[in-house]
Amino acid sequence: MASVGSDPSVSRFERRATGYETGVRGRWHAEIVERTAALTRTVMPDTGRVLDVGCGSGALLRLLARDASDLTFVGVDPASRMLVVAAGQPTIVRSQLARSTAEALPLRAATFDVVVSSVSFGHWPDQRRGLGECRRVLVDGGSLVLVDVFARWLNMMSRRGNRTSANTRSHTTALLHGLGFADVEWHDVDRRVIGALVAR
Repeated sequence: MASVGSDPSVSRFERRATGYETGVRGRWHAEIVERTAALTRTVMPDTGRVLDVGCGSGALLRLLARDASDLTFVGVDPASRMLVVAAGQPTIVRSQLARSTAEALPLRAATFDVVVSSVSFGHWPDQRRGLGECRRVLVDGGSLVLVDVFARWLNMMSRRGNRTSANTRSHTTALLHGLGFADVEWHDVDRRVIGALVAR
């Protein structure tokens, strides 16, 4: 856990925490969260456990927990200030929050029915390892809902930064298949480059 805050993007989110849900970016993020919640509800069981990886200020957790009283929600994020903001929301009281990266989830194997992540995947330093962790904590037959920006032009940006990212649907699908997700369904979230997948 010592490396939780070592990624430069974590520092950026620490600085943005208190105003994360405001302004133009905040409104855009709220739209994506609404659509992520709608897709996630299609695979949520009546009872069980849901994990939000990269939960940030807790916006998605709040929406999902609003009408699901028999589910347990857990949120993890590497930015401690984001978790402070999330914990301060009144409707987050039934959720458990922990500081963690996607690549090292402090959770037991096979304990979640749904793992969801909304626009945090692009910030994971090791996406294959993070997806492997999501797979590890899912129960047999559980679902992964992953929403992020997927576009070919991002590949060039990633290479310039000396970092390999799964920025296209085909690359991400290949990663998921390699980790044992047999069924991957893609959905359009908006008219731009936001894509969503449900993997089992």
